[in-house]
Amino acid sequence: MQPQEMVRNRVREFAQKLGKPEDEVMKMVHSIYEEEKRLHGLSDAAAIDRALRRLYVRHRAEMISPASWYKGVFIGAAGKMDAFAKLRRDCQNMAANDKVRAIDLKYISPDGKPLDYRMNLPNGMPNPRYGQPLPDNVFIRMTYFYGINVDLPGAKPLLYRMVLRQACADIEPPLYKVVKFRALERPGLPGDFPVLMSPSASVFKIENADGAIDLTKLFENDLAYLRQKLSAIDDLHKSRGPTTVIVAGDVLTINETPQVKILTLWDDDLPEQDKSGRPYRGVTVFCRDPIAKYVDFGPESRAYVIGRTTPTRLPDRTPGPAGITALGVWVPPELKVAPKAPVETEVIHHEVEPADTGVWE
Repeated sequence: MQPQEMVRNRVREFAQKLGKPEDEVMKMVHSIYEEEKRLHGLSDAAAIDRALRRLYVRHRAEMISPASWYKGVFIGAAGKMDAFAKLRRDCQNMAANDKVRAIDLKYISPDGKPLDYRMNLPNGMPNPRYGQPLPDNVFIRMTYFYGINVDLPGAKPLLYRMVLRQACADIEPPLYKVVKFRALERPGLPGDFPVLMSPSASVFKIENADGAIDLTKLFENDLAYLRQKLSAIDDLHKSRGPTTVIVAGDVLTINETPQVKILTLWDDDLPEQDKSGRPYRGVTVFCRDPIAKYVDFGPESRAYVIGRTTPTRLPDRTPGPAGITALGVWVPPELKVAPKAPVETEVIHHEVEPADTGVWE
């Protein structure tokens, strides 16, 4: 089959939308073309038209989607969660403190159902759901993705917050591997990262991609604007609340429970004593699903962590210095020490539930 210019243009369009090489798409067209010739005895022109038509129908969801292709690496991910969990807790807490006031401020309905009490959305726009019951079974997964829009000429790599919604929230993205997928981009909140949204489950899928990435360079240079010294975490959290940061430090201890792996990180900028005069035990890092499985190293390794600052409490339940809820943990191979048999050490700084992973609706 000798493709004419029209066929070449259509193949090029398919290739761009499907994220496949043109020669691979041409093979798909040719396979359908041969089938139509063999089974139905169509002329060359009719068989070509039929092949292009069938390929379009087969991939119609991808062809009509406005999503673009992105290529890069996921460096962090939270677990699947209820998109309205925080609002639901706010409503319950308000009702527990003052039910009449909670009803008046539209935190709950007269029969006790939690309501969307926000008059405005985080972007400042009026909230169309204001005063309505919070929906059930709306799940999302927050991820951090560093990559580039390959459909946009001249685009540069950026760090995105990517929100996987509903069926896509069941997908656990592979961290630290070069991948490609289609997504919808929208501006982030002022001062925040741009946001990628997963399109429909029929369009969104994560595929392996060619190439490699220097993760040390990524954390040390490309994302240097997020780097914080370990000694700055407590004051940063007190002044800004939960904040996305990247830190590096030597692993002092690793404690493990069924729900979480708890790391303590140390670096030279940390004091020997905390502000209360107690020995400083390092910055506590909480690694929950799905990040816990990436803790495949032992103490004395040097780790990079991307996560959100979070409050902690001491064993007597008084506030402790801020820690970090990990969304990603990576150790350079040359700085990795093999894990050892678990040695239980005292956990000084406990996580204050629930942790803020930066998920917002």
